[in-house]
Amino acid sequence: MFPPGKRVSIRKLADQLNVSTMPVKEALNKLHQKAFFILNGGVFLLASFHRNN
Repeated sequence: MFPPGKRVSIRKLADQLNVSTMPVKEALNKLHQKAFFILNGGVFLLASFHRNN
């Protein structure tokens, strides 16, 4: 689980999933395009979401 604003390590995530870094990078890029992750200076950060009342 990643809290909002948490830096996501591609290497650590790939190791946890037992895959190479390439599919993790591709997945994070797709999630970035859908605004789930923010790309800040080459670092992926989990976006913050607020529930609308």
